[in-house]
Amino acid sequence: EAGTALFHRTIQAFMRAKSELLWLHAGAAAQQAHAWLLLGPSRSGKSTLVTELARSGWHFLSDEVAPIDPHSRTVMPFPLTPLVRKPSPIAAEQSRFGKFKKDVFPLNSVTVADTAIRIAGFVLPTYRTSARAEISTCSPATTVVKMLNNSLNLKPYTAEQVGQVCE
Repeated sequence: EAGTALFHRTIQAFMRAKSELLWLHAGAAAQQAHAWLLLGPSRSGKSTLVTELARSGWHFLSDEVAPIDPHSRTVMPFPLTPLVRKPSPIAAEQSRFGKFKKDVFPLNSVTVADTAIRIAGFVLPTYRTSARAEISTCSPATTVVKMLNNSLNLKPYTAEQVGQVCE
């Protein structure tokens, strides 16, 4: 579709203009000068979580694309309007989620962060139908692999880039 192609070309233009940044497919929200990145593939719950955090008073940084400065360990605001899937009245397989309609989450100047914020941590959501929400920890190595898998501008990876992600 033309809108999707334009979206991807626009993101690529930003990545070329700011190639020193690490561009991740991630959501990001911040509270009290601490940013949290939500890494994961499509349909893992990133948009739902980041908009719920914004509804709860957190600052919104990003939904789809999160530019990271690896030297200052900060995430830059990249406030694309988030789209969140409407809840289904019946249980559905995750593979069908792409067919659900999405609602626009309204952003405003109070909700959106306007400066880079230091990264406090990473969340790796995994959505599962008919499962209770749970939080568990993972190793730093797992987080690095997820960051590399969700990078938009680090393929193929150089040793320097992998080192920056590890830091």
